[in-house]
Amino acid sequence: MWKCCKCGWLNSEDFCLHCKTRKNDPMGHPNTKYNTYLPTSETSYEKPSINSPRHEHVSKGELFFFFMAIIFFASIIAFTEMAAHSISSSENRNPVTYSSECTCHLNEGETTTQIENHDDLMPAIISIDHDRSFEDYTPIFVAAGGSRSYVITEGGTLWNWGVSSNRPTKGIMVNSPVPVPIMEDVVFVSAGTRHTMVITEDATLWGWGQSCCGQIGNGIRADWQPIPVPVLENVIYVSVGARSHTMAITEDGTLWGWGRNNDGQLGIGTGGGGFFAGHIVYPYPTRVKENVRSVSAASSHTIAITNDGNLWAWGSGRNLGIGAEISNDERLTNGYGLAPILIMEDVISASASSHTMAVTSDGTLWGWGDNRSGRVTEPESLQQIPAPLPIKDNIVSVYAISSRTFAIDSDNTLWAWGGNGRGGVGNGTNDSGPTPYIILENIVAIAGESHTLAIDSDGVLWVWGSNRSGQLGDGSSVESRNHPVRLN
Repeated sequence: MWKCCKCGWLNSEDFCLHCKTRKNDPMGHPNTKYNTYLPTSETSYEKPSINSPRHEHVSKGELFFFFMAIIFFASIIAFTEMAAHSISSSENRNPVTYSSECTCHLNEGETTTQIENHDDLMPAIISIDHDRSFEDYTPIFVAAGGSRSYVITEGGTLWNWGVSSNRPTKGIMVNSPVPVPIMEDVVFVSAGTRHTMVITEDATLWGWGQSCCGQIGNGIRADWQPIPVPVLENVIYVSVGARSHTMAITEDGTLWGWGRNNDGQLGIGTGGGGFFAGHIVYPYPTRVKENVRSVSAASSHTIAITNDGNLWAWGSGRNLGIGAEISNDERLTNGYGLAPILIMEDVISASASSHTMAVTSDGTLWGWGDNRSGRVTEPESLQQIPAPLPIKDNIVSVYAISSRTFAIDSDNTLWAWGGNGRGGVGNGTNDSGPTPYIILENIVAIAGESHTLAIDSDGVLWVWGSNRSGQLGDGSSVESRNHPVRLN
């Protein structure tokens, strides 16, 4: 078997079945770790002699200008490399993207055996049909990432909408202000800012979108992967981080992680360094922990609940809930939790964003982390909460979404509070604050980013918040809605 580095496919033929790259094409084999065959140099090229006829009349002046041109272009290349490094060291800009043909240093870790039979596993990707009415289908699950929304309807159809100018419209990546069907046989979906992961009915995990940090998990660091590629089998749950990492749980309870690891957010004992670390990436699934039943990937940290109800966290120390004195905490390495740290016990639900929320079995809601706009609790003047604080009683599940919090109580009533600049809380105002408001009744699923999606027990999909990129899916030009609007 040999692996084509242009597309990531494993092949047994003399050419890649996916992109038609030939086996002896050097561009298909920049990483020797995953290939048992490397091309040999069968063709020799005769280097022209300086005394050959075409060089007989080269003057010293021409040679001088020739060497000066070499120096000039070398300087341009060096400057470009410096600029690229500068961009990759700034978290306020888009990460540097890499072509799938580049040779990158890959961090070592325990990885899975990659799925080999891609042809048999290709899902039913359906053609775009704008005449297909979303109103004829019943939503059962929602997800959101960046300016995009995803809904799974009964029967396993995945719908997507939202408009983005900084991503290509290829494969199943579409720009639409209304729901569009993009894939079949889907049972679960999780989306980040620029990549999406789904689980199909056969428990196969698929990914597409941007993979500059290996966050799709098929071993390739590429600008964009527009077609779903298989990553892992026997998967029951996946959580996509806000930036560039992914966590997944397999049927045996094993937690796997891949992608960016600057803050130790993969939990594999390495990484850290944050802003100054450049791109520390693991582009293949790497084993993290056993006996895990739930996971939530944020931007710079991750949390997970094990089968015994213990809540674990790792990544950036200030987000973990271990107290204010992180500089002296022996569980951290230079302020980063590189391996799972026990935070709480008896936890039934938890969710992580810039802040973290957790529910214990007695119905108590706890919160910690970033408290700007009162996204955790009052007072708003308390910008950072270093350790878990009790927030509210009688809660069964919680969702930390961007700058706000949503909690569902034992009566299935949806409560919300926190940042509300574009009406994402849904209380009919644009006022932010720590006061919980009742938003909807009988809610069974919720997701969001700058906008919010919720499904009630009757299968009605409600949307509110920002609509600057058409992420509400109602086809309107209104920039935001500060109260729930029915979509189907």
